[in-house]
Amino acid sequence: MCFGTFVNEADALELAHTELEIFRGPRSIGQPLRAAIPLLDFAHQMLRPVHGVLKTFHLMESLDDTRRCDEASKSIREVEIGYAARLKEDLHARIRAGDATPSQLGDVLRFGNGPLTSADEYKIALSLMTSGTGVGALVLWLVGLLASRPDLQAAAHTAIRAEYGDADPDPLDTGRVEYISALVTKAGRYFASITLGFPRETIEDVEVNGVLIPRGTIVMHNTFSINRDPARYDRPDEFLPER
Repeated sequence: MCFGTFVNEADALELAHTELEIFRGPRSIGQPLRAAIPLLDFAHQMLRPVHGVLKTFHLMESLDDTRRCDEASKSIREVEIGYAARLKEDLHARIRAGDATPSQLGDVLRFGNGPLTSADEYKIALSLMTSGTGVGALVLWLVGLLASRPDLQAAAHTAIRAEYGDADPDPLDTGRVEYISALVTKAGRYFASITLGFPRETIEDVEVNGVLIPRGTIVMHNTFSINRDPARYDRPDEFLPER
């Protein structure tokens, strides 16, 4: 879908494992603090010579945790960039050879407005791969819910038969049965693939609930809270496709 080619089993397993590790998150939002407060980074460097003494009194644990998280994040990113580079270069080679297989990144490269930098290509490719892992997680959660809710299964079966009768349903006509569409839409709200959205940089000053967010600020939205907001949804903690 992303690169217009099949991925072998070994690469697929590596990709799935890495993207899931990214979703799990080796560090939390706002970490490490020294990335935002340079003075902390300076203090960390200055304390290295007496690291052993401070560790004895449990004074270096938070800094050690930060370092381990940094190393884990760097390792995951290197693996991700590695397989993205292999797939991206293979796509470029196929395009140069005249291959026109439709794909998300391939279509951007062929029909985009002007050439992209290598960094831009990486950003697009990694975003597409990461977003794709959320679909699989969503399907697994929905199937698990259906297995424990015979009432939802019965309602879905009734809706399908009401639309198709005795004919075989068309799996590609995804919007034909309203209840099935509602199941998927509701699953997307109820089972948010990630609790926090991806980081975004504001392109202009904006005011939210009386708070000014300046241009150039990195922000992340809380997907879970938005999807369970009682001001937006009636009975937000219930799975109700019919609504």
